[in-house]
Amino acid sequence: MRTETKLMSRSEAAAYLGIPPRTLYALVRQGAIPAVRVGRVLRFDALHLDEWLRQQTANAPEPEPELLAAPTVDLRDIADRPLESRLLAALLVEQRRGNVLLTRLLNRR
Repeated sequence: MRTETKLMSRSEAAAYLGIPPRTLYALVRQGAIPAVRVGRVLRFDALHLDEWLRQQTANAPEPEPELLAAPTVDLRDIADRPLESRLLAALLVEQRRGNVLLTRLLNRR
């Protein structure tokens, strides 16, 4: 049997979660955070908020995997290869440069 707990007000629940009251209200309207309506006032149960926090932590994105270092392509090593192979190697070099630039841009966030 559950013991009765005091329901928290919006400002108490926001402080409990460490977020602004307006953000809490927005999350309630989205259906993300459980709330009890007592008349026209929202109240929050600490046990439900704790469960919501656990779910948010469980759904947190995993860290990005470490980048693999691909060997560099030296065009001088393939100078005696057929034209198709040299073109493919040149394309791979350009793609690698593009990927490096994109990674740098994305890491600026």
